[in-house]
Amino acid sequence: MEAGGVLTPSEWAALSSAAGQAPAVAWSLTVAHALSNADDDRAALAGFDRLKRDHPFHPGVRLGRARALAGLERYAEAEGELREALRLNPGDPEALKSLALMALRKGEPARARALVADARRADPLDAEARLIEEELSAADLPPAPRGAAALLAAVRPVLRPPNFSATAPQAVTAPGPAGLALFFVVDDPNLLRYVSTSMVTALGLSTAELERAAWAALERHPTAPRPVEVEVERGFGAWALAEGDGYDAARLLCRAQQALLTSVVGPGPYAVDLGHREYCLLGPVEALAAMALSPAPDGIHGRFVLQPTGALEAAP
Repeated sequence: MEAGGVLTPSEWAALSSAAGQAPAVAWSLTVAHALSNADDDRAALAGFDRLKRDHPFHPGVRLGRARALAGLERYAEAEGELREALRLNPGDPEALKSLALMALRKGEPARARALVADARRADPLDAEARLIEEELSAADLPPAPRGAAALLAAVRPVLRPPNFSATAPQAVTAPGPAGLALFFVVDDPNLLRYVSTSMVTALGLSTAELERAAWAALERHPTAPRPVEVEVERGFGAWALAEGDGYDAARLLCRAQQALLTSVVGPGPYAVDLGHREYCLLGPVEALAAMALSPAPDGIHGRFVLQPTGALEAAP
C-alpha cells in the first residue's frame, strides 16, 4: 500500500475484514494508505489522525499522515510531520526522500540534494532516491518557456524573506515592500522554478520587464477571500487568501485583489500574517497581536499591515 497500489473491490473487502478482526497498527496503517491510493486523502487523514492519537510515537503514522496532508496540499503541516518522523527514527530514508521532494517543490534544490544524499547513504540501493536525484538534475535545466515572449507570459511574482537570496543565489530578485524581497517564478502547478539571472541575460530581458509582466499576469487572477476561524482570547473576523498556487502574499499588492478585499472584507487597514506560503491571513488591524501565529519554517516572519493606499508595511 505504501508503494501506491490501488485495491480492487474484492481486495478492499478482504482488507476491511482482516483489519476489523485484528485492529493492530499495521492493519490500520494499511487501510489508511489504501485510502490515499484511492485519492481519498480526507478519509485517509481521518484514519491517520486516529492512529496518531493512539500511537503518537510511531514513525510510520507520521509518514502516512504527511502523505495524506500533502495530498490535500497542506504542505507546511506535511513537512512538520516528516520532521517529527525523522526525529523519532533518525536517518529514515522514507522521511528524507519525502522532505527532499518538499524542498524541490519549494525551489530549494541544494537542500533537496543534501536530503536525498542522506537517504542514499542510509540505503545505497534505494531506487526511489535515485529517481529523485534524476528529477533534481532535470530541475537544473532551464524552465519550459522558450524565448523571451514565452517567459514573460509564464512569469509570476512571489514575496520572500529578505535573506532568501542565500537559498536561491542565482535567482533574479528585486526589492519588495516592508523590507521583503521580490523573486520571480515560472508558473507551473508541479514545480517551483525560480527565474535565473543567466536566463534573463540570455534572452535579452531586463528585471524591469520581468517585473512588469509578472505583476500584469497576477493582476488578472485575484482570488476570493475566505472567512476562517482563529482561536484567540478576543474573537475577530479573520480572512484567508488561499488560492494554493504560492502567489497569495504577492496578490495582496495587486489593485484587483485589493478592490476585491474591500468589497468582501471591508475597508482596510488590515493586519497581515505571511507565516505560510500556502496562504496568508488578514483581519482588523486592532487584532494585530492576536494574529502573530507561529510561522512555518519557510514562511515570512514578522507582522505586517496592508494600508488602504495599497502599501504593505511592517507593523510598528
